[in-house]
Amino acid sequence: MGMKIISTLVFLISLFVFSPSYAGVGYTDGNKILSACSELSKLLQYHFELDSFEAGRCWGYISASTDIHQVMRYGSSPIVCIPEDKEVSDYVTIVIEYLNEHPQDLDHRAFELITKAFAEVFPCPQTRLQPQSPE
Repeated sequence: MGMKIISTLVFLISLFVFSPSYAGVGYTDGNKILSACSELSKLLQYHFELDSFEAGRCWGYISASTDIHQVMRYGSSPIVCIPEDKEVSDYVTIVIEYLNEHPQDLDHRAFELITKAFAEVFPCPQTRLQPQSPE
């Protein structure tokens, strides 16, 4: 297993173990991730200090999500095919646009919403096996 995959898995496990949702207190929903990503977007665009914790939350979620989808791409039926030539800032813009277009879903979990945003922009080509006709 490559070092990047191992690092990603360790990071994801630590998210679940040390996150408030693991303790049953709550979870990061669309409202929180939209706020965090808006902070990161301003930080990247205007290069001035904002709430760096919130910006880091967005960066972490987006980075982890793209890594997860890169790993899942090698699974049986991936729904998201993240291109490798993009920057985190590109993904942040995609997520912010999706969240602003779907305000009714902001109470859903952040990872679910990020996945839906990526699936709209980076869908995997559907490869269906056609049944072979008997000869």
